Amino acid sequence: MMLTTTRTHRVDNRLLAALVLTIGVMIGLFLVARSPFAVRVHLIRVNHPLDFLPAPLFYLYVRTLTERSGVRRRDLLHALPAAACLLYLLPYYARSAEYKLADVRSSGYTDWYFLRAAAAILIATPYIVLGIVRAVRYVRRHRGTGANRDSVRQLEFLSAGFAGVLVIAATRYLVDLSFPACMPFTNHLLPLAGTAMLCGVAYFGLRDSAALAGDTGEMTPPPRKYETSSLTDDRAERSLRTLMRALDVEKVYLDPLLTLSRLAARIGIPVPHLSQLINQRLNQNFPELINSYRVAEARRRLADPAWRHYSIMAIAEDVGFRSKSSFNDVFKKLTGMTPSEFRATQGSPDS
Repeated sequence: MMLTTTRTHRVDNRLLAALVLTIGVMIGLFLVARSPFAVRVHLIRVNHPLDFLPAPLFYLYVRTLTERSGVRRRDLLHALPAAACLLYLLPYYARSAEYKLADVRSSGYTDWYFLRAAAAILIATPYIVLGIVRAVRYVRRHRGTGANRDSVRQLEFLSAGFAGVLVIAATRYLVDLSFPACMPFTNHLLPLAGTAMLCGVAYFGLRDSAALAGDTGEMTPPPRKYETSSLTDDRAERSLRTLMRALDVEKVYLDPLLTLSRLAARIGIPVPHLSQLINQRLNQNFPELINSYRVAEARRRLADPAWRHYSIMAIAEDVGFRSKSSFNDVFKKLTGMTPSEFRATQGSPDS
């Protein structure tokens, strides 16, 4: 599901899918390489280049989620350590099965583990630290704005998980260095931690399947006919009051992950009835309604001196937009000017 989302909606989900796939492959290769099958001989060290990928993928996922930016070509540089490790091991992969079996039992294999583990920990540390810092800032900014709680919790879980994995990896390295006899036991610590992370991501993904599917409400077509609808006039009036309260008082539009189905669940109105209500009573579709409220809120903040020190992008994120380009397009469509031009008319310098 995460891999089939459209690029416009959920680039971050594709990175999360790549991260999950990488961890899963690492765990699978770890198990296969220790199985009694003869084929395992040809999989020795195959998983070693993957040790350098999870931390960069975690950082890129957090960056795209918090900045609503895409993946750039220069981001391929983050895969250089993994590529360097792969190139270094290519001659080893071409060796015979007998050589590989003998190598596993040699001291050189242990020396390679210590060298690779030290490099992986040193390279992963700045990625994980920077990713956690970005995640903490994002969570603090959006926790009180009605942002989807499951998505925020998933980000918190991933940050805590990678912090824990980094601690486990460093501790394991020191224990192995001091007590080599413990290595048969410590070898299982990181795969267990990775399995726990996969289970956690799957749990939050099932709870937040609409977000993983890239469901922003923009693809929900309005019903063409309502002849068979069970939405009576009295119920429509009550539902309309509930909807307007959610928009005007609770400001649900500030949630950047708000969808028609999420809004319906939050205010207790069936999705078909809510869609019909927005189309018939407000003469809009769901994206138009939400964007109009977000732009109105952005205009208030851009004109407010108290928000003068906030950048336009910060205001755009706070009112629920997930990219600068979409904010600029919608703002100009509804107001006839760009956010920068509007702020200039208010006498507030664009920061």
